Amino acid sequence: MDGSKEDEFFNLYNNLGYGLVRERRNQIQERNTSFLRYDLSAWFLRAVDSATYYNLLIDERDPVGAYKGYANWVNRDDVNAGLDLGYKLTPDFSFVSGWRIGQQTQARLYYNPAASNSTYNRALFGFEGVPLNWLQAQLVAGPDFRRYGDASHLGLTGDRHTWLYLQGQLTATFTPSDTLTASEKVWHFVSSAGVYSIQETAESLVYKHAFSKQLSASAGLKAFGHRYDAPTVRDDWTTGVPVNVTYAPTRTFP
Repeated sequence: MDGSKEDEFFNLYNNLGYGLVRERRNQIQERNTSFLRYDLSAWFLRAVDSATYYNLLIDERDPVGAYKGYANWVNRDDVNAGLDLGYKLTPDFSFVSGWRIGQQTQARLYYNPAASNSTYNRALFGFEGVPLNWLQAQLVAGPDFRRYGDASHLGLTGDRHTWLYLQGQLTATFTPSDTLTASEKVWHFVSSAGVYSIQETAESLVYKHAFSKQLSASAGLKAFGHRYDAPTVRDDWTTGVPVNVTYAPTRTFP
């Protein structure tokens, strides 16, 4: 994003309320997910890795005096890798168990030593595939065994905590042109405001209709929440009604 290197001033701080402002500042966002799968008749083995990186390229200011209310953002990332083992109930539907080893880091503000760097082991259990000819399903959930380092566990009792991880999606195909997709993700991440760790929840319900091979439209409801860990006492939510129209002149250029 080639945006301004100066941020806005706010009277009140709400990480969700000024998220749109943050997304328009000067920054680089990188995301990657890769996997390699080996199939047997009744089982499969899959090696996976995932990385998310936010590099916020804005000027950092101590929010006092002339800069009172200035919103700072910090760099943050999440990297993990692991293995999945799947058992095929049918050729198109499997039970899955997996394990991830990863870490999260969060840059420090120069006037505040707090950070929420951590390493984690994540156990996952769920299913994926096509249980019915009109339904595509994917769900994994399990405990996130987290160990915080540095001064990150201030306000938390100890540096070891177990959090919930959940990610799932259901897509129902009513006709060749009509689909309804429900998705949810619950996980722990580091705050973009440079404070403490958060439980992030994202939920959506989206209906999509294809008018032709080139033209489609969708509408839905999305909810997004941040519950901060101690000592910050916040539980912020925002909802939206996304409406999208997509026209694809070619298969590779929508």
